[in-house]
Amino acid sequence: MICNSQRTAEKFLAVSLLLLSLTCEARIGIEFQMPLGNPSNANTDSNNHEHYLIQRSVFALDYDDREAEPNWVSWDLTAEDIGSAKRTPTFHPDPELPASFHHIMSADYKGSGFDRGHMCPSADRTDNAQDNDAVFTMANIIPQAADNNQGVWEHLEADCRDWAKQGNELLIICGPAGFNGEHINQNGPVLVPAHTWKIVVVVPNGPGSVLSRITKATRVLAVNIPNQAGVRHDPWSKYLLSVSQLEALTGLKFFTALAPETAAVLKAKVDSQATQQIAFTSVEPVKALSSSGNSSPSQPKIDWVPIAICVVVFLLILTIIVLIIFFRSRPKH
Repeated sequence: MICNSQRTAEKFLAVSLLLLSLTCEARIGIEFQMPLGNPSNANTDSNNHEHYLIQRSVFALDYDDREAEPNWVSWDLTAEDIGSAKRTPTFHPDPELPASFHHIMSADYKGSGFDRGHMCPSADRTDNAQDNDAVFTMANIIPQAADNNQGVWEHLEADCRDWAKQGNELLIICGPAGFNGEHINQNGPVLVPAHTWKIVVVVPNGPGSVLSRITKATRVLAVNIPNQAGVRHDPWSKYLLSVSQLEALTGLKFFTALAPETAAVLKAKVDSQATQQIAFTSVEPVKALSSSGNSSPSQPKIDWVPIAICVVVFLLILTIIVLIIFFRSRPKH
């Protein structure tokens, strides 16, 4: 009887430790950053100036040398990617671009009236200083209107981090769209997009690969936001659309790594969970931010959900350990 109770307690301990590891597992590594597929068939051919592929441990991106910015940037986000590392103070040219490409400098944006807008945001990569520095490459930057970058776009970024802290793994891909020939600083190399788009796939944490946990019921949201003044206080839910609509707008093909029948269902969804309340609960209204591209980060809110989960799991483990000690110390009859 004692042995059976002891074995049961030990099994509970193993399961509890597994559950704890599933709630707090980072996804930093090249193999994690493009799990939904390559929507443009980008490659590493240095003669390919339209779709040049860069894969790093913190993101993957398709760089368009004609527009001097990425076509898309893809990354995986979990709670463990969000830490206490400070924001890197400087932007830098991308060392992985071929020598014949435009190597955009931070100074190219000076006086343009546009923010240096991160696609993979700084706050999504604060697990350590090295990972945060990696997203400050200019290949991860597009010209964003201040109201887009510091307002509605930032609100969605913050909500994504909240969802990750609540026990989800997020697969995110975003980019610019709608070019009409406008360049920053008139004749500069960087083109100004009319919209910024983003797709977020919200997958609950669990065993196995993230793709194995995606079903037809998985939450998917997509937005296409005007890159212009006047959208700062708009809820991002105002700009929801389906992934299929985004494919038609961008010419990209998403979810190629999923089973076709699952991909078809997810592409047709327009997120039903998004409301104006969701868009504004996680970030306080942005006040008096400059348009220099170095916006001050908002004060982080404490998310008590993952803390409560960890406390409960810790108490459960502690209880099981006490039971094991008790059963082992009892005299055998």
